[in-house]
Amino acid sequence: PLHQFASQQTPEAQLQALQDKIRTNPQNSEQWALLGEYYLWQNDYSNSLLAYRQALQLHGENAELYAALATVLYYQASQHMTAQTR
Repeated sequence: PLHQFASQQTPEAQLQALQDKIRTNPQNSEQWALLGEYYLWQNDYSNSLLAYRQALQLHGENAELYAALATVLYYQASQHMTAQTR
């Protein structure tokens, strides 16, 4: 999934495009999840968690989103399994 960010656009342009889509439709959980993925790609774990949590709030329980959250927590903990990651 992260391959979508390896385009010709600069990271700033990619972020702006995602933010514009969310401004247009803030209830779209898929766009929030993509924003979380983007921030994970940028190693911005705090913003990634915020975006994934917003996606979960909008979408409801979802295994893929919980897995993404666990991934962010794992990287945020310097690639260590923590109780929160599990």
